[in-house]
Amino acid sequence: MLVSLRIKNFAIFDDIEVPFRGGLNIITGDTGAGKSIIIDALNLLRGSKASSDFIKTGHTEAQIEGVFDTSGAEIKEYLSEQGIDSDDDLIIKRIISETGKNRIFINGNRVTLNVLTSIAPLLIDIFGQHENIKILDEQNHINYLDAFGVEGEIKEQVSKAYNEYHEIELSLQALKKKQGEKNEREE
Repeated sequence: MLVSLRIKNFAIFDDIEVPFRGGLNIITGDTGAGKSIIIDALNLLRGSKASSDFIKTGHTEAQIEGVFDTSGAEIKEYLSEQGIDSDDDLIIKRIISETGKNRIFINGNRVTLNVLTSIAPLLIDIFGQHENIKILDEQNHINYLDAFGVEGEIKEQVSKAYNEYHEIELSLQALKKKQGEKNEREE
């Protein structure tokens, strides 16, 4: 869950911090208020292409920093696999320089864009106008249900029980097949 977003020297913003609350957050406002710029900043934290055009005039770099609460999230396991220490807060920082080079940090560790883009779906979903199609994609339904109701331990128990059931089902099929073959030989 996104806790806060800090935007520095980015487009029209000098240095702002935008707090977020748990659950659904909606960004609205008048034309020219900066909604699209905030969405651009969030998309950069999700791994979108950066451009030096984002840097505010008169500055050499822009910084976007997002703080995420990852308590109980599956992302901890992935970060561990990547060699990144993580407690309940995850800080992603992206620095865009006027030379076009980007630097990406997760909890102070420099990472590649591939690492960032692989964890982004675990952290945040952005739905703009006409993007409701993603909600209808059945492949996303289980993740939505898990995010809003099933604790990690319960999810693991259900998964384990299903795997045991599946193994028993396979054993039963094998036994039925052997019994059928035995009956055929006896006839």
